[in-house]
Amino acid sequence: MFIDTEMLNRKIKELMPLIKKIAYSQANRSHHSVHADDLMQEALLKILKSYRENSYFNDLLNRYSVSSKKKKDEGYIVTTIINAMKDSIRKNSFTPSSMIIQIKAVNKISRKISARTGKDATEKEIMEELGISISELMKIQEADQELCQYEKVSYLEITKQDEPSEALEREQKLARLNALIKSKLKPKEARILTLRTLEGLTTEEVAEALEIPEGTVKSSTSRSITKLRKSLKKAAA
Repeated sequence: MFIDTEMLNRKIKELMPLIKKIAYSQANRSHHSVHADDLMQEALLKILKSYRENSYFNDLLNRYSVSSKKKKDEGYIVTTIINAMKDSIRKNSFTPSSMIIQIKAVNKISRKISARTGKDATEKEIMEELGISISELMKIQEADQELCQYEKVSYLEITKQDEPSEALEREQKLARLNALIKSKLKPKEARILTLRTLEGLTTEEVAEALEIPEGTVKSSTSRSITKLRKSLKKAAA
């Protein structure tokens, strides 16, 4: 993939106020050993990696503009930044590594169940899949919550750049897009595209969650986007 270094540096410069705001917001909600500067560094590394390896992220970053009032692509970028910082906090936390492994196992199986059913995984489903008791699950959930308190922060609270009306407009657009995906695509295509674009999972994560090859995820995503574009053009004609 061709890397436009000049453009990339310009986009990162535009994103820095947003990255800084998120980093300080999350550092303030975490253990005192977590520093905002370290979180910013992790976010930058993730952005560079995603830009090189993820064509969807590449396109979003190319379109991103801090001066845009709608900022329709910012949500996915914010999610990428938050996930990078979350991984950094977990990696450097005082939580025992054995507990972190269990947290990852619960999160992984939750995504798989959600991808399979199209609904949030229930505690019963998670317990049955992992063979653990309710007390064990609650202990894992409490540890996860303590590690990632900042995940409760809303998108609006983190960025503090959107007016409530703009946030509402974005939610309405996402709802219309979700409805379009469900009405125009086959169930499997819709699930793959939803996980990739609306829920922000990587190709690898979608493949793992649905237990399908990564190539299938990529080809299905491409076909689905083409279908939706044709449908929108036809409706506008």
